[in-house]
Amino acid sequence: MTRFIDINSTEISPPLGDSDWLIDSAANAYTTPFKSDLLFFIEANIGQVKGFSGKLTTALGKGSMTLTDIAGNRLTLHDVCYVPESQDQILSLMEFRREYHAKFWFTGLDTFVMKAANGFEFSGKAINDILHASLSRQPEVNVAATRFTDMASRRGGFGSSSKPSRRGLLRSHPRLDGFEDDPNPPSPRQIFGDPCLASKG
Repeated sequence: MTRFIDINSTEISPPLGDSDWLIDSAANAYTTPFKSDLLFFIEANIGQVKGFSGKLTTALGKGSMTLTDIAGNRLTLHDVCYVPESQDQILSLMEFRREYHAKFWFTGLDTFVMKAANGFEFSGKAINDILHASLSRQPEVNVAATRFTDMASRRGGFGSSSKPSRRGLLRSHPRLDGFEDDPNPPSPRQIFGDPCLASKG
């Protein structure tokens, strides 16, 4: 990208957050300085990247990132390069169009919309003649881990210190009335027999 900078200008670029992306038609890769946002991260010396300022920096790995639009549609960016010295997150406009069969159109002098074939859609605007968009990430791994731990806790499995006792199991079955007060109750196998042997019969 070529950009003329007036040394007498007082123009100040707004600070970017971790949900802000620059939509660049000259870029050929997705880049981010936020390593913690990358899933399935692979650390490697990918190569050098030239940023908006023209400074060469090094991509130190890559991973994937799942984004969510305001309607709840999700889309996963693959091969997002981790560039710790970069000040910006960059989304390659042409790479995005090719990979997700996305359409791009301007909705005003400074506003635009991009929509992928799966329905994922986001809008943005030009700030100082550079296209910006705010894209939210979906924390898939954290949600899955939380749900899995919660299910394990309710079932008394790992992640929970409370395991159902034999007496509790006996008390929960109507055919085992009378054993709940026995200090040494028999096991279900002793009462019902070996289920594997029973199935063979």
